[in-house]
Amino acid sequence: MLKAAYEAVPPNAASSFSVRTFAEEAFTAPYHYHPEYELTLIVQGTGQRYVGSHVADYGPGDLVLLGAQVPHCWKTTPDLTGGQQSVSVVVQFTHECLGEPFFSKPEVYAIAQLLRRSASGLRFPQASRHVQAALRQLGQEADPFCRLLALLSLLQELATTPSCEVLDVQQRVGTLAPAERERFHRVMTYLVEHFRGTITLAQAAGVASLTPNAFCKYFKGLTRKTFIETVNDYRLQYATQQLATTNKPVAEICYDSGFRDVSYFNKLFKGQLQRSPLQYRRTFQQALYR
Repeated sequence: MLKAAYEAVPPNAASSFSVRTFAEEAFTAPYHYHPEYELTLIVQGTGQRYVGSHVADYGPGDLVLLGAQVPHCWKTTPDLTGGQQSVSVVVQFTHECLGEPFFSKPEVYAIAQLLRRSASGLRFPQASRHVQAALRQLGQEADPFCRLLALLSLLQELATTPSCEVLDVQQRVGTLAPAERERFHRVMTYLVEHFRGTITLAQAAGVASLTPNAFCKYFKGLTRKTFIETVNDYRLQYATQQLATTNKPVAEICYDSGFRDVSYFNKLFKGQLQRSPLQYRRTFQQALYR
């Protein structure tokens, strides 16, 4: 049965946290989760970011902090010109990396609050170039003590950043028992991997091992949206990304996003974004070339 993959982060005997740079043609990590906090900076590449039940576009400079056990992945937009296009810097650490009581100390109160809020996923849209540069240099620091100080400085700066976007606003998964959290991870993995194809309520209910009626109540109770509304949100988000970055005809984008009726797609798109797909493309292109 399809489920969110558990990622075992390799331990590092020389450090209490890991810093890795990924340079790939496309990000390959599946929808997954792990007990570590994760701070990810996108250096190069575009696509869609999935955090819990939240989906949004990402691009260079995208900086996100995720709490423990938050399912997530980055899906790369195909580059028709070929060549390497996806580069990220990823920092991972556990709550106990500096000792169980460390983040309860008054000196790191702001960081502790930041980590608590990261259970819903946090994005820092106005992260300064200094912060991004410091994160990229973190993995190049040879001295372990200086690396640790640099990480704490980064977290403190993020903790005091005035502009911070909460990604999965309706996040309630962290309060669930482990078995129920795993059930929700299976459902979201099914959605992330299949929303562009044929996807049904009955299939989703089967993934959750529930009847369709019980599944509808279960899903809406956790996300505040129906399953079909969430599927359509994912499809529309993908469609807007395609309208903005490709010259594909609207009908092709409609079908490629998972919709099967162009009229319904146009109506839903306009209802959600207050403009037609073509108007959205023109508005985006005008803004781009100003």
